[in-house]
Amino acid sequence: MIVRVISVIIGSYLIGSISSAYLVTKLLKGIDIRKIGTGNSGAANVFYEVGHLPGILVGILDILKGVLPVWLALILNVPESVIVIAAVSVVLGHNWSIFLRFQGGAGFAPILGIAFFLVPREIIIAGPVSFLISYLSNLIPACRRSVKKLSAGIALTLVSLPIVVWLFEEPTYKVYLFIFLAIALFLKRVKIIQRALTKLKSE
Repeated sequence: MIVRVISVIIGSYLIGSISSAYLVTKLLKGIDIRKIGTGNSGAANVFYEVGHLPGILVGILDILKGVLPVWLALILNVPESVIVIAAVSVVLGHNWSIFLRFQGGAGFAPILGIAFFLVPREIIIAGPVSFLISYLSNLIPACRRSVKKLSAGIALTLVSLPIVVWLFEEPTYKVYLFIFLAIALFLKRVKIIQRALTKLKSE
């Protein structure tokens, strides 16, 4: 059991560390996604800087990347606490990839994959409400493009998800899981915002 648990955790992080944004951009453009646009290794940056279809492809691959480790953990019948660690590990790998010198994406897509796999009912409820709030409040008035609004809606969805999961009386480990994932998302967004502000000051 110990070997199985360690394998699941390490494997989850390594799976998360495989950056589809980096690989797709290298394949199509021959450049490093970290050196263009926002410098973020995620679907949104690929969408803007490489193309719409490559960006959508990266988003789908990253969503599936979130599903795979959790699915494997369930198949291997590891304890619920290990499922939580595996899910968090794949997001940590995505956000801070060992293959990209601990750089990576924002974590939106793999968290969405985990949510659709573990709590589909809750994500379907939380999603439309959060997108409506994002649209009505116009959270980012300086950025009118649809993908920016999409990112705000996704962020609100993932932050509100632990509350919705708790309200539907899902197993406690799922509540803790999405709290941890929301924290990981917040920490990464802070880093992205700081990097953007630094870039603006230098211009």
